[in-house]
Amino acid sequence: MAKVASQGASGGRTGRPARIDRDRIADAAVQVGLADLTLRAVAARLGVTVAALYHHVDGRDDLVRLAAERSAGRLTLPADRGQHWAVWLLEWGVYNRASMVADPALFEQFLDGAISPAVIARGAEGAIAVLVRRGFEPSEAQEAFERISAVALGLAVASIRDRRSAARGEQRPTEAIRDAARDDPGGMPVLASLGDPGDEEEHHLAHLRAVVLGLAVLRGEDPGETAAVLHRSAP
Repeated sequence: MAKVASQGASGGRTGRPARIDRDRIADAAVQVGLADLTLRAVAARLGVTVAALYHHVDGRDDLVRLAAERSAGRLTLPADRGQHWAVWLLEWGVYNRASMVADPALFEQFLDGAISPAVIARGAEGAIAVLVRRGFEPSEAQEAFERISAVALGLAVASIRDRRSAARGEQRPTEAIRDAARDDPGGMPVLASLGDPGDEEEHHLAHLRAVVLGLAVLRGEDPGETAAVLHRSAP
């Protein structure tokens, strides 16, 4: 006869505890979110005690690393639809920046080295393989991937910084710099003469396009033709 769980004093069900492992813990941690991640929150989501988690993780730092690696492993490269290499690489840059801006806590874990080299290597391998199929030499493909990724991450830093300032009710750093120059036009005439950069998304997209066009020049391709390809592929 199957054993029926009994009611505990608190009204909850007692009996066989939920089975957990590091994979289930990682999934639950991702659902909680890195920004709000605590052992108690993950335990509640899994229906276990905090003490039960300690059989599988060493503490909050280990839990954060586990969640960060799971989140990073779920970042997907753009689909290889046979598009021009420049289009594919621009798609990756846009996605990479947007993913980090959407999850600043994941970005911080990346900066802190909490994402294992194996997880990073799997993403790089897939990207480099796409470019090799487009005629790049492996070393050339690696350099192209690293350059667009570096710019995308730099743009993510600027976006995250601006959003955090806005959340505190402060002026965005980009706006503050512009206004400081306008307050002292004699000392900073070049900056003072610049206008508003406009929509952030379009502004950052222009930076990524410039990197792709520069790579086309390094490959000996006509940047004008590459620009036309990018223009035709724009949504």
